[in-house]
Amino acid sequence: MKKGETLALKQAQDSRNYIKSTLRWAQLSRQFDTRDDAFVFIERMLNDIQRAKHILAADNQHGLMPLQSGTAKMFAPALPDNMVVECSISGCDFVTRVYWLKFRRDAKSTGILDAFTKEPSTGHVLVYDGRLAEVKKETVYKAKLEDLQRNLDCLDRAAGVCIDMIGQLNAFSI
Repeated sequence: MKKGETLALKQAQDSRNYIKSTLRWAQLSRQFDTRDDAFVFIERMLNDIQRAKHILAADNQHGLMPLQSGTAKMFAPALPDNMVVECSISGCDFVTRVYWLKFRRDAKSTGILDAFTKEPSTGHVLVYDGRLAEVKKETVYKAKLEDLQRNLDCLDRAAGVCIDMIGQLNAFSI
């Protein structure tokens, strides 16, 4: 990548937003009038924690189509038009996928069914940057993120505390 360029990971941004929401809720000092009020409060925190973890821990992040366009300009030298790089988080791995595409004729110039018929030797058909393409080859690179595993463990512990509190509230149901 070019010096100074960064590739924003939507997964990391979405997960961070759920964690910030949980922290805002946790920092509120509240007194609850009913058990149900406390239950709703803790359940909302638990849902945000679980969503944050699910976003980061989800396998199969690839296949989120359409592929991100505009990343080719971030590299020096620029990537060819038929090469796409996508980055994601899968569990505690940072994953980079490189796709080599074969662009198809425009669907308007051929029959619509012909345009979406793929060759047996290629991958799936998709639309990239407004053009119909087939994935000719996909290469996946993975790198372990030790800090991320510790953060996922922390989210597990926070979810466990919320679940314990919900259990205690249920024990005091009237």
